[in-house]
Amino acid sequence: SGINAEYGVEMSGGSSADNCLIQLCTSVELLVKCVMKELPLLLAQRGGVKVVALDSIAAPFRTGEMVDGVQRARIIRSIGQQLKHLAVQWELCVVVVNQATDVPGQGSQPALGLTWGYLVNSRVRIERVEGPWRRVTVDKAGAVRSGTGVDVTITGTGIS
Repeated sequence: SGINAEYGVEMSGGSSADNCLIQLCTSVELLVKCVMKELPLLLAQRGGVKVVALDSIAAPFRTGEMVDGVQRARIIRSIGQQLKHLAVQWELCVVVVNQATDVPGQGSQPALGLTWGYLVNSRVRIERVEGPWRRVTVDKAGAVRSGTGVDVTITGTGIS
């Protein structure tokens, strides 16, 4: 359709990706354009969208193109506020993947730091345990006690 061609959005094939639209954002500039301009237009055009997923929000910020911490925080904050606004306006779930960074003596920390941490409503951490096992732990949520977790196995057919 017109919006797909205009914004370079591709329809994915396969049964598990039916009705998925994918937009690759390799820079902060492209991410801002996608979230602030293209996503609202896409939601208005398509209607019925229930989930928006961003994987990974931190990747464009790790390219080294932006060194000003104040500008970085301002952009992160505006993206988070826009995603919250769209979630309420369109009654959809927004899932954002944030990479983790190892900090000596402190363990794993969210790559976007406190600025992003204050914007999220819920935070779930997925860690490798061993082999196919992963530990899913709630770090922040309104309805679930922090620290609640479960071990799962990820296979080619899903999660068990």
